[in-house]
Amino acid sequence: MKDLRFAIIQALRDELKLQTLSEIATKLNVTVVGATGRLNKGWVGQTLDRLVKTPQVNACLPDGTDFELKSVSGIINSKTGMWEPKETMAITMLIAERMIQETFETSAVWHKLSRLILVGHVYEDSAAKRARIVRINPIDVSDPELVTSLKTYWKLIQDTVRNGNITEYSSRGTSEGFLQLRTKGPGGDKGKSTCPVTGRQFNSRAFYATKPFLRYVLGVID
Repeated sequence: MKDLRFAIIQALRDELKLQTLSEIATKLNVTVVGATGRLNKGWVGQTLDRLVKTPQVNACLPDGTDFELKSVSGIINSKTGMWEPKETMAITMLIAERMIQETFETSAVWHKLSRLILVGHVYEDSAAKRARIVRINPIDVSDPELVTSLKTYWKLIQDTVRNGNITEYSSRGTSEGFLQLRTKGPGGDKGKSTCPVTGRQFNSRAFYATKPFLRYVLGVID
């Protein structure tokens, strides 16, 4: 698969060979631990975002490169030596009225995923002040197994919306699947959405990439 995102990946890898993520964070003025001693939990993602915008990386990118970086925290499985994600990853909110008119190829879900570069990292200390990048990979938009699985689940949700049954939908999808639809956040999002067919309200929901999805994309250690 030839993809402009590979230029970004190579540029990031080249920079990470020269210095640690913590060193890059310091150079780019990303706060890891604040003055009060509180950890900035988003420091890895913020560091990568700023790194992509630096002249040495940006100069390597072709004009019109369209991408989104997502950092995913994980651990190394002591038995297999493989990287394992700690949690699922939010993709985009469900907009029911828009989903009725979309195809999978024009959907917000596919727009997000087809531009995505995943960066799997592990923390190297218990305080999460030092981190190491394990693998950087794009979503392979030419992988039939991946695309078929994503499209099949997305179509299930579209049919559920079109039939007016989204207010009753509660399944998170199978544990082996690549997508889930659920309320956002550990406690559930208190926001409300309206079913475009029945007019009834339901708890707002978001599409999530499952742990199997993240392992599928980032499960091999360099």
